[in-house]
Amino acid sequence: MLNMTFSSAGAGSLRMHREKLGIDGEKIAFADLSLSIGDLSVPFEIKSRKEVYNAYFKLASMVKREIRRMERTAKHEKDICMWYSKSDIDEYIGMLAAVDRFYHKGMNVYVCDCTAICRSLFDLQYADSFEIQERRQLSDKELQDLICEWREIQAENAPYRIMKNGKVTGVPMNFADDDIFSIIGDKEVKVNRICYKLLSGGKQYKLLFIMLRIRQLIAEGKITVVSEEYAPRNAYYGTPMKDFGRYTIKQNKQKNL
Repeated sequence: MLNMTFSSAGAGSLRMHREKLGIDGEKIAFADLSLSIGDLSVPFEIKSRKEVYNAYFKLASMVKREIRRMERTAKHEKDICMWYSKSDIDEYIGMLAAVDRFYHKGMNVYVCDCTAICRSLFDLQYADSFEIQERRQLSDKELQDLICEWREIQAENAPYRIMKNGKVTGVPMNFADDDIFSIIGDKEVKVNRICYKLLSGGKQYKLLFIMLRIRQLIAEGKITVVSEEYAPRNAYYGTPMKDFGRYTIKQNKQKNL
């Protein structure tokens, strides 16, 4: 059985609790697809989704490697289980897309819905105890229902998607604009400060969505970059690279009139 998650943090949770979850000795794969944002026409390729993956750092090539590694691993398995929490929209939409993909590759598709025990699989890393959720194979009807739901989301292809009344709902790209401009006000503000305020405000914002939208507002001339900064050199990033989160920005009031 191949166990699949939709973030490296989710995969870390499965590895940390693999004995308790009953998956010791089984393979774990992940891909940070972030499918709540951007074009869904070809979800397992990055060509049409580069601006999403490069919204913070330039991570498109890393996501491409994750997808390739996941696909190679799946080739050697007959059974695949998607782990997700519906409270995390990227996990839920990732599950839908993966069910469609691997069902049509002839694999036996299982799911493990962890919504009852966590908001995202990442949360399990901090859980001392939790109720084990059972993996189960999808029936033909369940498969077709999930594939139908995925195809509807894919056909709508909204720029951003949130959960509304338990259903994936498309919203416009300017979904966060009022909040972004309210936080900036008349000040010069770090991008990271805006992200922190929005992510802790209780609304359905994702970090990459905020980063991508601020980049678009800069391109439209509605926000001006005051200063750029680089991430410190370290083992993860290697040579210093521009850190968009450290940028200082301000409103361009003339453009926003």
